[in-house]
Amino acid sequence: MPSRPSSEILVPTRWQKVLYLEQGPDDCFTGPSFLEDMVVNATVPERAFRAVAAQALDVNQQLASLVLVAATSIFVYRGCLSDWSLLGIDGLLALGGFLLSALAGRCAKRRAQKEARATSQHSPDISPSRPKPSKAGTRSTPFPSNPGAALCRMLALALAVGLLSPLYATLTQSTSSDSILAIATALGLANLYLHSYHFSRGLTAGLSGSLALGAALAASILIASRLPSIAGVAALMLMSMEVYVLAPYLRRQVRSVGVAADASLTCALVVAAGPALSQLSRAATAAYAFAALAIGLVFPLWMVRVHKFKAQINGPWDEAVPKLCDTLVEEKKE
Repeated sequence: MPSRPSSEILVPTRWQKVLYLEQGPDDCFTGPSFLEDMVVNATVPERAFRAVAAQALDVNQQLASLVLVAATSIFVYRGCLSDWSLLGIDGLLALGGFLLSALAGRCAKRRAQKEARATSQHSPDISPSRPKPSKAGTRSTPFPSNPGAALCRMLALALAVGLLSPLYATLTQSTSSDSILAIATALGLANLYLHSYHFSRGLTAGLSGSLALGAALAASILIASRLPSIAGVAALMLMSMEVYVLAPYLRRQVRSVGVAADASLTCALVVAAGPALSQLSRAATAAYAFAALAIGLVFPLWMVRVHKFKAQINGPWDEAVPKLCDTLVEEKKE
C-alpha cells in the first residue's frame, strides 16, 4: 500500500483560543488540556489591614463632620450657642483650615521632593527636577495656591449665604419639625452613602458626588430653616458650606502627607464630635461610638478575613479583555 505523502500527514496541534484560525473542531470544543490553563485569584489583590483601615479613615471623617453640623444646629436651636458665637466659630474654622492646608501642602511638597531624590539616586536616567506623578486622589501642590483668590471666594460665599438666609428662614414654616428631622436624617445617610471619598478631579465631577453634596446642603437648609433668627440661619449655612464643600479638599490635602496625618485628623474630628453629641443624647453618643469603631476597626478586620476566602476562577472560557498601558489609563482617568 503506497504511503501518504509527507505534506498530507496531519500533525496534531494544540487547540488555540483564536477566531482567525480554522482549527476543525466546533466552537464549543473542549480539549483534554482545557483545564490546564485555569487560574485561581490571578487578579485578586491581597488585602492588608493597614491599607483597608487607611481607606476607611475618610468615612469616619465624613461621619464626624455630619455629627458636628447636626449637634451645632441643635445647640443654636436650644439657645446653648448664640448666633454670633457660631459666626466666630465659622471664622476660626476658615482660618484654621487655611493654615492647615498650607502646612499640609508644604509637607506634601517636601515628601514629593524626597521621593524624587531617592528615585533619582536609584535611577540616574530620571531627571530629579521632574516630579514624580502623584497618586490618584492626591495633589502635591498646596491648596489653595492663591491666598488672595481664596479669601475673595470665601467672602463671596459668605455674602451669598447671607443674602439667601431670609429665604431659608421661611422655607419650612408650614411643615412639622418631625417631618423635617426625618427628611434631614435620610439626606444625611444618603450623603454618607453617595459621597465621593477618594475623588481626583473634583468633588462633584461624578454623579454620585453631586448627589451627595446636594443631599448634605439640602439637609442643612431644612435644619437651618427651623432656627429662630436669620443670623443663626446664615451662621449655620456658612458652617455647612465650609464642612461639606471646602473640608473634603482639605482632607485630601492632609491625606497626601501620609497615613499618620490622616489618622490624626480623623482622631481630632471624632474626639470633637463625641463630646458635642454627648451633651445632647447618651443613646446617640453610644450609637455614634459604635459606628465609628465599626468603620475604623471591625469592618476592615472583617473585610481582610473574608477576602481570604474569595475565589476568582479564570481560564480559556473568559472573554477577551483589552489591556491598556499605564499611560493610557492615567489619561483616561484625567
